[in-house]
Parts: sequence; C-alpha cells; structure tokens
Amino acid sequence: MKLGIHVYVEKPFVRTSYECELLMQAEQKYGVITQMSYQGHFFCLLLTLNSQNLQNRFNRFTESFMS
Repeated sequence: MKLGIHVYVEKPFVRTSYECELLMQAEQKYGVITQMSYQGHFFCLLLTLNSQNLQNRFNRFTESFMS
C-alpha cells in the first residue's frame, strides 16, 4: 500500500474492527483500493454448471429411453 499498489486478498482480510479502521485509514493515506474475495462466490457458479450438466444428462437419458 505504501508503494501505491492496490490490494486484493482472500478472506479473512481483517480480524477485528480496529484492524478495519487502520486499513481504511491506510487506504485514504496512500490513495489505494483494497478488496477482499471469497472463493465461495464461485461455488454458486459451479453448482449451476453442475446442475445444468445433470439436467442435460437426464434429458438425454429420458429421450433415449422414451424413443
């Protein structure tokens, strides 16, 4: 942050409200943006893709069974 580089990290970003206050002060002081990510955001996408894959398999199975 002191070098003016934006920060992107995996959670947890801070552990206490005091650390959060210090972080916000540092953002202002150094003019950078900080961002925290959680890979769980991708979990929903994986569930959706897996669900669609299962639905496609089921559709192919029922089509072959019914014909």
